[in-house]
Amino acid sequence: MSNTASTQRLSVLWFIAATAVLWLIMSTSSNRASRYFTVYLESDLSYFENSWLLDSAVTCRIQVEAEGLQSLFLQRFREREVPFDARQWMQFDQRGAYLSHESVERILQEHHGSQYQFSITGRDTVRFQTIPFDTLVVPVRLQTQGIALPSDYRWITAPYATTDSLWLIGPTNELELLTALTLEVPSKLWVGKESRQVDIPKLGEHVQSLSRSVVVVGESAQWIDLTIERNAPPSGQPITVWLSGPRIWLNEPELLDKYLHLRWNETLLGIHYWAESELPQIQVLTCTPQLVAPTNNPDET
Repeated sequence: MSNTASTQRLSVLWFIAATAVLWLIMSTSSNRASRYFTVYLESDLSYFENSWLLDSAVTCRIQVEAEGLQSLFLQRFREREVPFDARQWMQFDQRGAYLSHESVERILQEHHGSQYQFSITGRDTVRFQTIPFDTLVVPVRLQTQGIALPSDYRWITAPYATTDSLWLIGPTNELELLTALTLEVPSKLWVGKESRQVDIPKLGEHVQSLSRSVVVVGESAQWIDLTIERNAPPSGQPITVWLSGPRIWLNEPELLDKYLHLRWNETLLGIHYWAESELPQIQVLTCTPQLVAPTNNPDET
């Protein structure tokens, strides 16, 4: 019996709820509402037509109209941020950059649909405050104090930026203060061949770089000492050469054959030997013997 009563009460509640919803739909279907709001129009660009936007967002007073259920949700437009494509909608004249009323209304329609009607109040156009901008190429400098190497490592190639300069845009008076762009490479233990992407820092209130980051590359290697032997012409005398350099290079015989050269010079005292490396990373410490006495000729005795 109690189950039947509960079912009846639930049916009554569902009937009341459905009646309320139906009443709400019927009462609002013919309702039309209009409200005024301030919205923020936000350009996706900071510069346009050789001018810099001092503020890429401006306020705009709009009237929004809707009918039916949509009229219940007009508060969604209060201080709403509305981004737009500057290349598509923004225009430029002698006074600077602006949006026409028609453009603003179409931007709002794109964002919120045709169920709302928009109209702009006040000014004939929505203007953005601008100043002329210029371009400048500045050299890139690196601060690498935060980079460390293992104790037995040295640089094969010290860190450097893959681009030696960057294009900047901004007001002429601010660009004149920038003579170079200094980038700080984050702290790191650098082992082997690596690369790091360093973001461009904020350059000023109205200055931007056309690149968002710079790639920094470098290569380190374990440093060792090594001895090798070469048969020296013209006598075929074996010469021992002491070298210092990157392990990965000193362990490559073909590389040493190509870039390490044994030189000699005949003098009255004998043949003088020395070694030369074409690679600055491979250092010749010494070689022995450095002087080989001339061999006696039996025909002269």
